[in-house]
Amino acid sequence: MRRIQIDGAWEGDALPAGQFCAALPDGRIQTHAGIWQAPEWLRFPRISPASGFVCGTRQNTVGVATEVRPDGWADVGQICGNRAVLYRASGELLRNTDCNAPPYYGQGYRYEDGAGKVYSAAETGYRVDWNIHAWTEREGIIIGQGHESGCHLIYQGKRYLLEPGATEEITFTRAGDQLAVSMIRRDIAAVVVHWLTVADIQTLIEITDPVDPPDPPDPPDPEPDVDFPRSLWDAVVVPMHVKYAEQFPTNDDGARGFTKMLNEQLAFSDPSGGWCWKSSSPTNPPSKDVSARQFAGRFEGWDMLSAAGVNGPRVLAIYPPAYHDLAGQHPIAVTPQNHLGDDPPDPPDPPSDDLEARVEQLEKQQAALIAANAAQDQRIKALEQQAPPSNGMTPAQVVALIDAAFASADISGRTQTAGGFLSHSHAVSGLSIVRKP
Repeated sequence: MRRIQIDGAWEGDALPAGQFCAALPDGRIQTHAGIWQAPEWLRFPRISPASGFVCGTRQNTVGVATEVRPDGWADVGQICGNRAVLYRASGELLRNTDCNAPPYYGQGYRYEDGAGKVYSAAETGYRVDWNIHAWTEREGIIIGQGHESGCHLIYQGKRYLLEPGATEEITFTRAGDQLAVSMIRRDIAAVVVHWLTVADIQTLIEITDPVDPPDPPDPPDPEPDVDFPRSLWDAVVVPMHVKYAEQFPTNDDGARGFTKMLNEQLAFSDPSGGWCWKSSSPTNPPSKDVSARQFAGRFEGWDMLSAAGVNGPRVLAIYPPAYHDLAGQHPIAVTPQNHLGDDPPDPPDPPSDDLEARVEQLEKQQAALIAANAAQDQRIKALEQQAPPSNGMTPAQVVALIDAAFASADISGRTQTAGGFLSHSHAVSGLSIVRKP
């Protein structure tokens, strides 16, 4: 039996043949083959049993999975949520890309069993018969979090303590009688890895005190509406992007500058919405593209920009933007500011659910339109029935007659001269024309 401890690491994984990984917040990954370098802190890393490569979720670049190798790293696609990647026994990489779709939701994968069935973190969250959490079962051995603390191992009807302390994110793999278990101990800020055999289990401390099962969980809260409020998108997000996005450079700092202004405007335009900024931890920089809010007991956010690492703030996300449960991350307060100058218009009232009232309103609108059309028809008919002006002459005939008269006019022996004028009264009743040069 062997145990190693990687201080300062956050999460890790291990295989029975001795491979392991432990990710540090500065982007380094401690492995069986030495230090490998990732582009940034890699969360929830897993090891490929085929290649030994490590894949995990980028901490600061939202929604991107990255595979790290001895000679470098490469992004391998979009992901969503925690524990979002898992290597199958064949080496195939699974990526969770939809936080709203069963069975993985935003909690991702736990493990693949010997028959090739992949278990989600959601369906292995708690096992009531053994009062154990976040568990993995392989060929009759169950390993997971004890109800109070510690990493517990259950075998042949007995419970054993594998590791004390605040153990979380436990991974368990098996090859024959060889076992590998990785976990983070949050109480000492270290990743701990155990390698042992089935026979070694008998040497562990047996937990014989009865463990009372927890009270049944409360009914789950209704699922949150994960769509960003459409009224704020139209009245705040789009106008802010049109007005300011081109003023910032196309880099991370430019994206953060725009995102800060956007979150300030959201806090101003929707003062009761709990809008803020966020970072992954108190020591990490603020997000470059997420608008966050603390609302109804949740900490949640949305990706407002598309590929901000390349485009800065220039490309707005397509509505609805991607949703993230930000539980465990760090909120950053913003000062409400009105960058748009004018208060955005109030969103229109939603249509009434009372169908009879809506039908009555539509009938009134239809009647008003019919009455207006009828009045317009009557006005047109009245104009058509009026007698032509000037004793039956049309306006065109009157103008032609006057032009002919002025062309040969000789009044009191004088004709029109430059700077002068001619006056003429036609016999048409009420018509008097004065022509000036």
